[in-house]
Amino acid sequence: MKKYLIFGLTLAFLLIQAVSAVEIERSYQVDGLNVSVEIEIKNDDVEKTFIVVEDCLPDADCTANKNLKYEDMDGFRKYYLRWKFNLSSGEVKTIHYSFIIQRPGEYILPPTKIYTKDGKIEGEATKIVVKCNMNGVCEIPLENSLNCPQDCPTGIKDNICDAIKDNRVDPDCKEGVDPDDTVIYEEKITEKHRESNKIVYSALSVFSLILAGMVIIVLRFKKKQK
Repeated sequence: MKKYLIFGLTLAFLLIQAVSAVEIERSYQVDGLNVSVEIEIKNDDVEKTFIVVEDCLPDADCTANKNLKYEDMDGFRKYYLRWKFNLSSGEVKTIHYSFIIQRPGEYILPPTKIYTKDGKIEGEATKIVVKCNMNGVCEIPLENSLNCPQDCPTGIKDNICDAIKDNRVDPDCKEGVDPDDTVIYEEKITEKHRESNKIVYSALSVFSLILAGMVIIVLRFKKKQK
């Protein structure tokens, strides 16, 4: 029993070493529908290691990439990229690749997989958000005049009230909010002026009454003195 326990602890220790022997870091940048990915792999093992790297792709066009592979699963074709190389102890290798997303949206880039003589190591899944594809078409609701001004001009129905003077009444704005809604806007301005005038006239009337009262009191006081 003791032998099995020692063997189990030794195996667990070796597995922990294997998992920590290779470090993975992945980052990405989005430019329109173009996504650039960078994977950094570091060999922390004490000896040179042969490494196979696989990265799975979302709904993307990367047919020009020479590292592209695929496998068919239940009628669905799954694409992925594969690289093979040796890494010396302490060596770092950086992989760059790019692909084109078919349409704006949120995509999950599955974890990077690394295979070594000790087994498989996985990184973390990455959420990719593509908001603007700059194709001249405002693809609502993903694109709007705020996150994609290249495709979505102000004053269109895109679920955003821009309230900008652009000679277009934004259908997303309430009446009178968009300064281009001149009739309503001018009516509101006129109404504000009316309200302001009412306040001024009321104040003047009260002041006039007070002044008239004071004059009457002064005149009566002078008459009594005579």
